[in-house]
Amino acid sequence: MPRAFDFIRLAAGAVVTLGTWLGPAVSAGDEPAADGDAAERKRACIAAHASTQRQRKTGAWQAARRSAAQCSAPACPEPLRSECSSWQGEIDASMPALRFEAVTHAGEPVHDAEIFVDGARVATRVPAHSVPVDPGEHTVAAITPEGMAAKAQVSVAAGATQLVSLRFAAPATSRAPVRSEPRPGPRARTTESRPRTRDRSSAYTLLGASGAAALTGGYFAWMGLRAQRDLESRCAPRCDPGETTSMNNRYRAADVAFGVSALALGGALWFLLTEPSEAAR
Repeated sequence: MPRAFDFIRLAAGAVVTLGTWLGPAVSAGDEPAADGDAAERKRACIAAHASTQRQRKTGAWQAARRSAAQCSAPACPEPLRSECSSWQGEIDASMPALRFEAVTHAGEPVHDAEIFVDGARVATRVPAHSVPVDPGEHTVAAITPEGMAAKAQVSVAAGATQLVSLRFAAPATSRAPVRSEPRPGPRARTTESRPRTRDRSSAYTLLGASGAAALTGGYFAWMGLRAQRDLESRCAPRCDPGETTSMNNRYRAADVAFGVSALALGGALWFLLTEPSEAAR
């Protein structure tokens, strides 16, 4: 009996000794992981702090605001968090913005149109609120579900809100050619009349409209192609219907513009080719 008791006491002492020896080892194995996570968070805060300064200097204010929000997180060290929070407030106070209004060629308001700023869609309808942008030059475009397109170039300074007026042009085919009326006078009583020279201004007007429509069609075709490549690289063949609708609207706008260009070019050629020759005059 004494021997059994001594054996149990010896085994218990061994277990306690082993636990004492393994305890610090297990704790020491956990500490590097925790320290590694903290070090990684600190590096991310430092990188966001540097990005905020660089992006503010280059005019990328929206990206700078996102970086400032990242290094203002509670997990960041206090000196960085305080400075980034201050920068975020300064950016918010002076962030420029754009407001939009869209009308038809007759001046009627248009609300159902997608709005693009520098090729990126910022609204699916003409927004009543302002949209924040970086300071500087911006290209603004609008497309209606029917394929009408409008474009404008604007410049906005820091702290300013710029109104962008978008006017959809009338189709070139709706413009009637200008016809000159015969002048009253003594020659109106003669039985013979000489053919009048057709005014070439109508042909030149249609040629200009054809070129403008072709440029517009090329612009929206390029936007549609870029959207298609983006969808193919990100989500094809299971893309969100809203994204594919936006791409199809751009292609439809390009088709309409190219069709208008062809019609205007045909009208211009008709005016030029049907002008009376010198022999007929």
